[in-house]
Amino acid sequence: MKGMLFQKVQKPYKKAFKKHRDQLFQTLQSKPVIIDDHSYVLVGEGRIQESPLISHFDVCDEYGASANEGIGREVHDFISRILIIDRIRGIHGPLENQAEDDDEEDVPAHLAHFETIAKQVTALLQQETFEAEDMYALDENWHVFWERYQIRVQSLLEAVHDEKLEKGTSIYEEADMIHHLFADLLFTPTITNIPSIDQLIEDNYMYGRLRAEDEPLVHGSTLERRLHIVFVYVYRVVLALAAVIVFGLLLDGESIWEAIAAILIPVVVLRVVNRQMKSRILLKTNSALKEARSTPLSTEEEARTDQEAIVHNRQREPVILYETRGVMVGHLIIIGVFDFVILASTVIFYIQEKDAFILSIGLLITLLLVGMMYIFPRTPISKLKITITEQAIHLRGEKLSKHEVVRILIKENNKSIHIFVNYHDEPYRIRMVAGDETVLPGKLATWASTNEIPFKDEREKHSTIKGDRKK
Repeated sequence: MKGMLFQKVQKPYKKAFKKHRDQLFQTLQSKPVIIDDHSYVLVGEGRIQESPLISHFDVCDEYGASANEGIGREVHDFISRILIIDRIRGIHGPLENQAEDDDEEDVPAHLAHFETIAKQVTALLQQETFEAEDMYALDENWHVFWERYQIRVQSLLEAVHDEKLEKGTSIYEEADMIHHLFADLLFTPTITNIPSIDQLIEDNYMYGRLRAEDEPLVHGSTLERRLHIVFVYVYRVVLALAAVIVFGLLLDGESIWEAIAAILIPVVVLRVVNRQMKSRILLKTNSALKEARSTPLSTEEEARTDQEAIVHNRQREPVILYETRGVMVGHLIIIGVFDFVILASTVIFYIQEKDAFILSIGLLITLLLVGMMYIFPRTPISKLKITITEQAIHLRGEKLSKHEVVRILIKENNKSIHIFVNYHDEPYRIRMVAGDETVLPGKLATWASTNEIPFKDEREKHSTIKGDRKK
């Protein structure tokens, strides 16, 4: 649907947003809204993965200048309302099914109001530009629908939280869609304090508007981003060299398949590593922004920008729930794989060349690596500090936010913890130190349950997954 609401970013707006642009995300420009004979667009990026809204943006006039506060809010709210209504189109069917059996006529009223606003949004998406009258008409229908439906939202979300709804029913389907919408706007699957939909749109505006005079948002993973940029250029150079090599091999009479085979492995490896690096940075950025926006403000505090929220979070002393030490064993797997590759290569080379000297060198390196695998866990360098706070698990300098951790597994060997995150296929592997085999898993189980993260202890005879996310 965003393809129908947004279009290619034009030069004035690309230049206006350049200071705030994040190269990892696609910059979008809305269709223009005409107000008092002036054209305004929302230009920005959706940096928070699950949110239906454009999380970082500005509203600009036809010259690329930032619009005033009043017009900025009107255009942002208009675009946001279109995105939200389109996101929940799926509630029409469940509402229609329930309307047939509703004696109090509440559901038929919700259905009628939703049909009106959904049809209006469908018509708007067909237009190339929007007039002020379109904006005001949507505003009126929006408030007619949400003024009554917000009360139903409250009861639906409470029913989801208390698990009172039967799966497969129409009301369950409706509640599930609404739960996903609010969970994605609140950045948590556990919804207890339910704000109004208008408050969530207001929060997005306050946190996310980046005016021309504002300072660019500072990213927490600056070093990783710089390394990724360097790696992208290296990858492009390798691609160019690969093309030259293939061309040269073809001129020498090699077949096309032999030429491709010569460069395939390094190109594929570099591409996989490049994609993994980008995925990690994107999800780390996503997590930091969610944490910034989901941290409750005190009653004395006012809404703040993402920049202020991130700085505020860094200055806050985290509440430490538990501290201990463990052994990071992921390095041992890397050494083991490297050891196997050297041993296999040495054996293959010896079978072909019968070179005893190379065989002895290869076996010596293999034995040294085996020794490293034995000695490394017993050295101070392998020990890492494990800190569990309300928001994250810290492994030495690595912070694993509750928005990043997708599953925690205690292996049945009574020694290993596997922490799975959303930017790696392989988990963080930690070996528990002696005497901590009960306390640390218990603390992790409590933390996972609080944040509704799946947790499994294979040591239990009838182990089950606890803390299953509702999303």
